[in-house]
Amino acid sequence: MKANTGGAWRVLVSFGVIIAVLALAIFVAKLIQANTDKPAAAEAAADVVPAAPDAGAEPEAGAADAEDAGTDAARAESLCETIAKEIEATASRKLGSEMGDASGWLLPDLFRDAHCVAAHTHSGTGIWAMVPTGVRTKDASTEVEVLWDVVHVSGKGERVTLPQAPFVSSVDRSLDLEQPTAFDYDHDGEDEVILTGASWGRDGVSQPYARLWTFKGKKIEPYAAAPEFGAVEDIDDDGRPDLLTNGVYTAESPEITDGGSPLAATDFPRSGCGVSERRLAGPLLALHSRPDGTFSSSDEVAAVYAKKACPARPKSLLVKEAPADASALAASSLDNLVCARLWGVSEADVTAMLAKECRGLRPADAGTADGGKAAADAGKAAAPCSGEILCDDGARFRPWLHAKPPVSLR
Repeated sequence: MKANTGGAWRVLVSFGVIIAVLALAIFVAKLIQANTDKPAAAEAAADVVPAAPDAGAEPEAGAADAEDAGTDAARAESLCETIAKEIEATASRKLGSEMGDASGWLLPDLFRDAHCVAAHTHSGTGIWAMVPTGVRTKDASTEVEVLWDVVHVSGKGERVTLPQAPFVSSVDRSLDLEQPTAFDYDHDGEDEVILTGASWGRDGVSQPYARLWTFKGKKIEPYAAAPEFGAVEDIDDDGRPDLLTNGVYTAESPEITDGGSPLAATDFPRSGCGVSERRLAGPLLALHSRPDGTFSSSDEVAAVYAKKACPARPKSLLVKEAPADASALAASSLDNLVCARLWGVSEADVTAMLAKECRGLRPADAGTADGGKAAADAGKAAAPCSGEILCDDGARFRPWLHAKPPVSLR
């Protein structure tokens, strides 16, 4: 019985060994096949040529955007060309017939250029434009009033106009406008428009001209969030146009006479301070455009811009070394007056500084028999341009000293 049991056991062991050997052989064969197929698959993949894109497939996003931009630009150009032809027709009809030969030298800036810019509107690409509509002749040889509209054209071609107050064009004055700037400040899908330029007088003195309009409820109106300003510039390179202003720091110079008639600019070859209607102004300050559609005169960006004009607290107000341009001398002293206030110098302290420096411009022998009047007059005559303005017409700048500075520098 034991012999039979041992024989059966040997048969079972032999059968198990055979099964194990077969399983090992199958595993090795599969491993060899897998390693052989990898290079073949890689080689086959290398031989595959990418298929050409389907002609009817949608273009990539970048290509579609470029095509849309090209279409928008073409539409805006077409609309502006229409405006330009309209201006040309108006100039020919109004100026040619009503002014004759005078139209050549009285041709206003609005008639010379189509001040037109592409704008995003709710219905697609449209335009903003400044369009002259005619003239009213006050004196055909010297002066005309130019009538003009602000025009908004929507993506559907719907046109809305807002008549503006006429400006005077003559041999003595003109208005030069820059290309308008369009930007959606309030994120309502409609671009606002900024128009800037300068009104020039015969003596070369200019006044800034600046407007900002918006399109609301199918009508054009001033952009309520914009303070008074004179120029536009993206001061922090964030893509949002910022506004620039002199703020309260502007004044007209007093008219100087020779006992009855105004003195001409040529009577003041050194100073130029006595020219009638000369605009006096402090440094340009920033109105920083904020994402909510408002403007700040006091945030960090505005302060950084102000420091370009006022890098440090002035140690004195009057600039005593006359540069080649005496008008620049006056401007430097006016800037110092404003900069002192921006750097935190109180109204009382600036007033005291000015009084002390102005006394230094007068001769030392003021206590003569005539009360020092002759010496004071001599000192006044010898005073530089800045002295004439700040020392002899201080009341004109009292509002500058009294006003709260729009930005605080530290």
